[in-house]
Amino acid sequence: MLTMGIEHYNQPHPIFFVLEVSNAFFTTVFGLEAIVKIIGLRYHYFTVPWNLFDFLLVLASILGILMEDIMIDFPVSPTLLRVVRVFRIGRILRLIKAAKGIRKLLFALVVSLPALFNIGALLALITFIYAIIGMSVFGHVRKQGEFRDLWSEHAAVVSLDDVGRMERRPGVSDGSTAGL
Repeated sequence: MLTMGIEHYNQPHPIFFVLEVSNAFFTTVFGLEAIVKIIGLRYHYFTVPWNLFDFLLVLASILGILMEDIMIDFPVSPTLLRVVRVFRIGRILRLIKAAKGIRKLLFALVVSLPALFNIGALLALITFIYAIIGMSVFGHVRKQGEFRDLWSEHAAVVSLDDVGRMERRPGVSDGSTAGL
């Protein structure tokens, strides 16, 4: 968890190198564990859901390392496979016997993933419908002047600052209207 939390934008090369080496080390350790279990348990290895979880994490980590080296000049970054590394934290839940509630929540999340696809498709459909309505309503509006004339970066920063101040006012964050 520590090595995944250290990564940040525009980091120095030594930190990048240490993180890459630690990622390769942890992937190797988890891969060796999976290989030893597969040799010992044979086909029974794939009947336990936690073992499948570990195996998929190892495959995603190996694929992420390979894709990172291959796709250096490719416009699409393999950062999605890096996100999968966050699920390594789920391995800890297997070791903690007292975390039955967290295990149940993780299981509920896994069971609800197919329904999340349906919700995402519905949201995409609604967004598409509103985009079509917006194009038909505002499609014939004439452009007058530049966009920067109407809305500058300075105005955007000022309005975001105003929203931040409103959120920090007393009584706003707790739902009351005392601070207004």
